[in-house]
Amino acid sequence: MPAPFLDGVPVQRAPEGTGYAVVDVETTGLTNRDRIVEVAVVHTDAHGEVTGEWHTLVNPRRDLGRQDLHGVRAADAREAPLFAEIAGEVAARMQGRIPVAHNINFDHRLLSGEFARLGVAIPHLPAMGVCTMTWAPHFLPGRGRSLAACREFFGILADRPHEALSDALDTAGVLRAYLAAGEPPWHALPAEWPHLPHENTPVRLRNTVRESTVEVSLHPGDTIVLTGAFPEGKDHWSDLARAAGLRVAGHVAKNTAAVIAADPDTMSGKAETARRHGVPVTGAHVLTEAALEGLQDPAAQPVLQGPPQGPARGGDGLGGLLELL
Repeated sequence: MPAPFLDGVPVQRAPEGTGYAVVDVETTGLTNRDRIVEVAVVHTDAHGEVTGEWHTLVNPRRDLGRQDLHGVRAADAREAPLFAEIAGEVAARMQGRIPVAHNINFDHRLLSGEFARLGVAIPHLPAMGVCTMTWAPHFLPGRGRSLAACREFFGILADRPHEALSDALDTAGVLRAYLAAGEPPWHALPAEWPHLPHENTPVRLRNTVRESTVEVSLHPGDTIVLTGAFPEGKDHWSDLARAAGLRVAGHVAKNTAAVIAADPDTMSGKAETARRHGVPVTGAHVLTEAALEGLQDPAAQPVLQGPPQGPARGGDGLGGLLELL
């Protein structure tokens, strides 16, 4: 298979002994507007042996998207550093090394977007680095290109798929297997990254903050608002709520009884608006069939879920429509 990125351009090779920087990001979604919620950088030597690692959650200041895929909890992300606070650390850890990623185009697009928001340009990683996904057909003929397919082929045990550090370490394992096969067929170069401050960089890891719970009383005729990416889909929960006599609205207003979130600690616009005005934000557990059973009878006692959190619900002072997400 011909090496990518050549196209008639004179070939340059990295100095002998140059190490690699394997990067992986978890994100709120797949578009250019999405944000990074976790990043990991793993260092290897020229043979692909791991020599160092670093990772942190990132506060995207928005809803976390498909949490059922990446598993990042809003309780943790809320306490995590902003990308602006870790940008210098990321750049320093990538500096002078050959960049590596599994689907390097995706990681580059999200990283360059985050740096661009800070007014900083970064090297074009796909042109300089190694994409273990692109090279999979060369080393795994007839197999898939996914990281899972590479893990299976090379006998790499998946520790925690879709966690940035775990995926970066697994990608480093794939790189090591490629390098063990002989002279690398790619022509990659170490990247020159911008020099940014990176002393005392804050770090936040997964599952270090207790999730919040909120007490909610729901009655037939109450209005609720749904927010976040529910694994079952919003329609599933809307149907349950309406069947129990609740109203489902698309925005937070003065008559909103509660915001029901895929993650009660979500930073979505709807949830943040609700919190500012004392409207409770809670999880979808209050919409389960068992929880809603008593709502069919107006005389039934309301369902209470968990200890209270935050200010009491505001009422007449809220006024009309507050905010659309």
